[in-house]
Amino acid sequence: MSSAVQRRVIVGVDGSGTDRQLLHTALALARAHGAVLYAVDVQESEARSRRATEEPPRMQGVHQAFSALGDVADDVDLRIVVLDGQPSEQLIRLANQSTDLLVVGRSQRGNRPPGSIGSVARDCVANAGCAVVVVPAGEASSVTADNAARHASAELQRA
Repeated sequence: MSSAVQRRVIVGVDGSGTDRQLLHTALALARAHGAVLYAVDVQESEARSRRATEEPPRMQGVHQAFSALGDVADDVDLRIVVLDGQPSEQLIRLANQSTDLLVVGRSQRGNRPPGSIGSVARDCVANAGCAVVVVPAGEASSVTADNAARHASAELQRA
């Protein structure tokens, strides 16, 4: 008797300007692979205490970001998760199956050279036990999401 493994697309969100592109890409990947989509916001304790008075609450903000994309609706099983801790460590811990696909942003914080990635994305690429898609910052584009889905398909098929 074989048990089917439920594929998961896990996207790290942080309330930055890159979230729209990340969510768009992760949604396309979840649809393409019939995967459960986890939108994960990891809050470090210092940031969490600063955000305690923010409106809307982070979970609601992630939900609103998905709603702004338009057609999340009924064809994707979406789960919103808020965790405490260091972002890359928590994302790597959650994306613990070889059939998972982890989607992270390249980061546009600081004065990084073109093409470089932030520490969270770098740690995830180096240490995750699953395929990782690093999404560049920018406006949501179906071309980018479709390209990410195509490239990630090969990794998921091998898992």
